[in-house]
Amino acid sequence: MTNNQKMNYFDNLEVIKQKIETCFGANDLKFGVHPLDEARVIEIRESAIINGIKLSDVQDTAFGFLHRNNCTSEDIKVQGIRIIEFFPENSN
Repeated sequence: MTNNQKMNYFDNLEVIKQKIETCFGANDLKFGVHPLDEARVIEIRESAIINGIKLSDVQDTAFGFLHRNNCTSEDIKVQGIRIIEFFPENSN
């Protein structure tokens, strides 16, 4: 990967990092459950695939959001299942 490609990769990943919180319910922090949140998840997934972003990097970003919001390990486990369903590592 060239330096320019790396810069593009991390620029696109940064955009995803900024948008990932919109995929969680405002009050319950459930991932992609509410219709608008699910639409945002799909949009981010499509963007990641188009821009060659590893879905495992998107997973890490989503898990990071949960950790930063002091979710319990049980909440992270439950939401993690949905995160992995939407962003399976082997799909791109």
